[in-house]
Amino acid sequence: MWGSPGGPALWQTDREMSGPMRLLRPYATLALAVVASSGAGAAPSIEDLRACVASNVPERSSSLTLRLESRRRAGGSYVHHAQLYWKRSPEGLSQTLLCVTAPRDVEGLAYLVHEGQSGRAVWAYLPEEERVLRISTRAAARRARIGRTAMSYEDLRYAPLNVSEPETEETSDTPAIEGRPVSVARLSQPDAANALYDRVLSFIDQESCVPLRIELYEGEELRKLVTVDPASIRRVSEIWQARSMKIQDLKEDVETEILVEKLEVDTEMPDRIFAPEYLQRGHCPK
Repeated sequence: MWGSPGGPALWQTDREMSGPMRLLRPYATLALAVVASSGAGAAPSIEDLRACVASNVPERSSSLTLRLESRRRAGGSYVHHAQLYWKRSPEGLSQTLLCVTAPRDVEGLAYLVHEGQSGRAVWAYLPEEERVLRISTRAAARRARIGRTAMSYEDLRYAPLNVSEPETEETSDTPAIEGRPVSVARLSQPDAANALYDRVLSFIDQESCVPLRIELYEGEELRKLVTVDPASIRRVSEIWQARSMKIQDLKEDVETEILVEKLEVDTEMPDRIFAPEYLQRGHCPK
């Protein structure tokens, strides 16, 4: 384990906030609450929290190597390997490519998501059909569970994988998580009509600005829960990154531990890998 973050100042300048926060709205906007635990002192200001969370998003690109270990309560366990690529488009918007690399029966499964001013565009490569499929965001969110994991492509919006830039607008109080003061935010979704979840709460660590807990609701029912191991948070290339997190699908009784085995930030990444025509067997980056 890597030990908890600490030491350097986390609240960033107005310049840092106006860059990523102004240009990029890749996944969701946070619409509720900066909070502090009892006895932890005053919560950070809304502006400080926005800047801190924005500072954890890479300036240009990121590449993550993931190990996904899934278990069902009824029995059975599965291990998937995947690559997650993200890049800011020339217009300053988000492009995300997820490629499943193992096991063999789902090798080549891939999702490509473009965030635009008018909403999302989603493509999938389905190995069993050997074709690229353009799918509606609503249909994709409901059908697109990634292999045998607890995750859908929609969940990539919310997992702490450094591809979202939330905002906050109001304040309230809540207990700390494992003794760490947190900021709680309710996420409002830009494409609400096609959203899979009705309400998403994110409990953000005030020290690192990495979410420690994320609650995803369908109606009033808690459908999925994401938790982060605070001891796995480390600083890489000037951003804080959680290396170990768990997502639980409470309806399907399956949980997936997500382990970030490798992270590269702001490396050169060709634009062509985010084109729909590139999304086919053998064409995910190696």
